[in-house]
Amino acid sequence: MDLLKALKPIEEVEAELSLLYEWFSRQNHLDAEAGAFFARLSHDEKSHQQIVQYQRRIVARNTRIFEGVELDVDEITRTVQNVKSLMASPPPADLDAMIRITLEFENGTAEKYYRTAMTQANPEVGEFLQRLGLSSANHYKTVLEFAELRGILPPTPPKRTPEPVGK
Repeated sequence: MDLLKALKPIEEVEAELSLLYEWFSRQNHLDAEAGAFFARLSHDEKSHQQIVQYQRRIVARNTRIFEGVELDVDEITRTVQNVKSLMASPPPADLDAMIRITLEFENGTAEKYYRTAMTQANPEVGEFLQRLGLSSANHYKTVLEFAELRGILPPTPPKRTPEPVGK
């Protein structure tokens, strides 16, 4: 798939997750620690969105140095739809539910693509840009640590989906 086309839905995932975590932050307005936790996640996702926007500008200006990429656009689209559907519903009942939902999204394939798409297309540029956005790789771990701190038992961690491989 053309990298420039691939980056658009990846950007949308990051934007939607930022909105979701902002929503979770507002739902926890009486719990300052939880509210601040989700606000940080939201800010990180917004940063990831900006990194993807930067990647799109680099690719648009230098199309000939980037190869195509392999990614599951349907998975990305499903993730965006799931986030939008969740936000159109009543908010999750409690912090435990919000943590479980967050873990599901942070462990999903769609969330990993922004870190790997550029590397598939141009390893040198991709590695540089990955260093700019390493916080995403730590989100899953950060959410687990927060859940442990708050005494919320996370679900049995699902098997991590392997990183998409290049050509």
